[in-house]
Formats: sequence, C-alpha cells, structure tokens
Amino acid sequence: MARDRINKIEEKWKKLHSLGCFCVFLFYMIGPVNFYLAETTHDVLLVPVAAVLVVLCLVFQRFQDGITARLLAMYWIWICLTRVFNGDKTLSDSYLLLIPLAMCFCFFAVGQVLSIQQREHFLDWFTFAVCLFYAVMGLICLTCMLSGKTILNPITGANLAQAAPEKKVVRLSLLDYHANMSAAVFFIPLSLMIYQFFHCRRHLWRIPITLAFLEYYLCIGLTYSRGTMAAVSFCLALTAILPVLKHIQGKKTIRIMTAVILIIVIAPLVYKSFSWSTAAFGKAAAVYQTKETSREILPDRKNASVLEKTGQERSAVESAAVEETQNAENSTVTFEDNRNLGQELKTLNNRVHLYRAVIVSFREEPIRMLIGSGSTEEMLYYANNVVQTSQHFEHMHNFLLQVLMMTGIPGFLLVLVFCILLAIEAVRLFFSESHSIAEKTLLLPVVGLLMHFMLETGLFTSVDVRGLFFFLMAGFVAGSHSSFLETDTKTDGE
Repeated sequence: MARDRINKIEEKWKKLHSLGCFCVFLFYMIGPVNFYLAETTHDVLLVPVAAVLVVLCLVFQRFQDGITARLLAMYWIWICLTRVFNGDKTLSDSYLLLIPLAMCFCFFAVGQVLSIQQREHFLDWFTFAVCLFYAVMGLICLTCMLSGKTILNPITGANLAQAAPEKKVVRLSLLDYHANMSAAVFFIPLSLMIYQFFHCRRHLWRIPITLAFLEYYLCIGLTYSRGTMAAVSFCLALTAILPVLKHIQGKKTIRIMTAVILIIVIAPLVYKSFSWSTAAFGKAAAVYQTKETSREILPDRKNASVLEKTGQERSAVESAAVEETQNAENSTVTFEDNRNLGQELKTLNNRVHLYRAVIVSFREEPIRMLIGSGSTEEMLYYANNVVQTSQHFEHMHNFLLQVLMMTGIPGFLLVLVFCILLAIEAVRLFFSESHSIAEKTLLLPVVGLLMHFMLETGLFTSVDVRGLFFFLMAGFVAGSHSSFLETDTKTDGE
C-alpha cells in the first residue's frame, strides 16, 4: 500500500514537471511577440520556476538513461565553476545565463521519466500549441514576402515579419530574429508535423498536417539559410528512408548501405526543391506586387469621368511607364539565391578567420583552455581585433567552439561525449526493428538542430526555443529504448 502511494505521488509530480516545462516553452516561444512584458516576467519568475523544476528533477524523477543526464548535470556545475574562476565569485552577473541552462536539464528529463502513453499525450498537446502559433506566424511571414512590405508588431512597434535584402537576395525574418534563426524556428513545427503525419490514427488528419508542413517548408526556403535547408534536406531524406527500411529484412550491413545510397540520392533533390519552390513563389510575388502598384497609380474610377481626354492619355502613358519600371525592378530583385556559393565555401563566409582565432587565443592565453572566457567580448577579442577580417563577429558560429571558448576543454569534452552518446542512441533508434516509424521521427529534430548549430550558436551556452526543443527531443530519443521495453513488458503480461 505504501509503495503504491509513493508511485501515485511520483506520477503526479512527473505530470506537474512536464506541465511546467510545457509552460516554460510556450513562454519562450510567445514572449518575443511582446518582449517588454516578456523581459519583466522573465526576471521575476525565472528563478522560482527554474528552482521548482530542478528540484522535481532531482528529487522525484528516476532517469531511464543516467549517463547522459549526469553529463548535463556535470556540465552545468562546471560552467558555474568557470564563471567563478573568471571573476564572478557570487554568480551575480551570470545567474540569468545559468538558471535557464539548468532548465535545459529539466527539459531533457521530460522524455526520460514519462511512460510511452504519457509521451504521446504530451506530444499531441505540445504539437497543437506550437504548430498553431507558428502556422499563424508563417502566414504573416508569407504575406510579408508576397507583398514585399514589412509587417509591424501592433503591440511593440517592432518588426513582426520582414523581407530583408541581403547580398542580392531577399530573406525572410520572423520577429526580430535573424534569417538563420528564423529558419531554425520554423524547423521546430515542421519536424513535429512529420511526427504527427505518421502518428495520427485518422488518415484525414494528414491533409491539414501536410498543408501546415508545406507552409513551414516554404518559410524555411524563403529564409535562404543554407545550413538549415541542408539539415531539413537530410532529415526529409531520413524520413523517406524509414518506410523502406521497414520492409528490408536482413543483415544490418544491407540496411545501412541502403540508407546511405538513398540519402545520397534524395537529399540533393530535396535541397534543390527549395530553389524550385522559392522561384515559383517569387513569380507569384512579382505578379501580386505589380497589380498592387498599378492599383495605387491608376486614378479612381469614380473620378475618371472628370478627367480630360489628354489627362487620361497622359495618365495611361505614365501608368504604363510605371508598370514597366516595376516589372524591371521585379526582374532584378529575385527570389533566387544569387550569392556566390563557391566563393563563400572557401572561407565559410569568413568563418575560417573566426575558427583560426581560437588557436591564437589559446596560444596567447593558455589558461583559457582550462577555464574558458568570462564574457562574449573577451571570447571574441582575438577574432575581431587580432585575426585580420573585415567582418565583426558576435558569436563563434559553431556551438562546440562556443562551448570550448566559454568553458574550456573540460566543458567541451562533457558536451562532446553527450553528443556522441546521443548520436549513438539516435542511430540505434533509426535502425531498430521494434520501434514504430512515428517514434523514429523523434530523432529528426535532434539531428537537424545539431546540423544547424554546427554553423550557429545557442546550444549549451544560451537558451531560446531552439535549445529547449533540442533537449526535449533529445530526452525522448535517449529514453526511447526504455519506453519500448515498457510496451514489451505490458504485451508479455497480457
């Protein structure tokens, strides 16, 4: 009896913990819409909410995969020590970084402690909330790109969606995010739609799921973020392979070779499809913008009768001239990526200079290899002031190098081992013959975001919706083996 009571109490705490993480994610997702209110609420509620979630993790939860969870805990302890070693002895300057990082540990725990049925219910509600929000934001973004006009946020007056010209290409930006981050943000609902497509029990639901997927897919393409588009292409290739592997019975070598061949064939086609879709959207946008311009220039029909004949002819000529000018402008401002890919690959868009600065900083200040850097300015000093480059960097453009520069080699090794173990678990899940296709698609956001963060930062060193979603899905992947063992046990018992 006492044992049953304890189990019931633990089940309630697990649900409370998951609900808390769900609400925290919604806050980070919706907060940028009203960042004034979000900043005030963040500073007031961050400490108590994070403290409760961490306590629930440590006291009431039983981790199914202890190694990866311990690595995250060890990394958090080490990053706290590096802040102390770099002069912040009371952590008064770093707590706004350290407390959100502790919540990443809490998000990882969600997938570790929920049963398989609870995970399904959690993902259903999570998908509904997240995809509904980004479906609305995606429609606003597509309207912005279609009209070529920036849409302002009525609450804050900042940008809600923006079509920003950059290096001969117009790139989509959501809220105040950069185009690359906007692409990663839209990848979140896109990956959830893939999961729900295979998970839904009613086939009619696949119609709205497919439409929403295409909306997010087009939004990602219009950001022209090559790293994220490559990640999406790889993930969609993996998705296409899953039904094929289900029907291949045989040695693991055959299954692996089949997967590799299909990835090599499918991934480039998916990547090329971004160019086709954005080019088609660009033609539609050009037609729409031309019509809108002609409507603004042509006189109102109600007042047309009062115009003289010569005035009408002059107006017609001027209108035709304006339309020709507009068509010429539309022909030069294209929705195709005109950036020189070959030239940028040689220097990784000047990031080679940034990566070289890591060696310079370690050679000049060897202590950094142990305790890292105390601030972003200190971390990027050699990149922006010593190594010759015309570009000013604000981060390391690689999450592993960011961890290395911020926490030193010990923190880097902890993160590297965590990623390796997670990758091994993802490969096992992908080639497993016991798991369903829907369960296997949970590894797609983990793989895709890791590829995205190889050219960006925001993982292990800061917190936003991308990092929280990554750790949430990583917990599901790390706990996938135990969840299926639970299903097998119940089946055997029946």
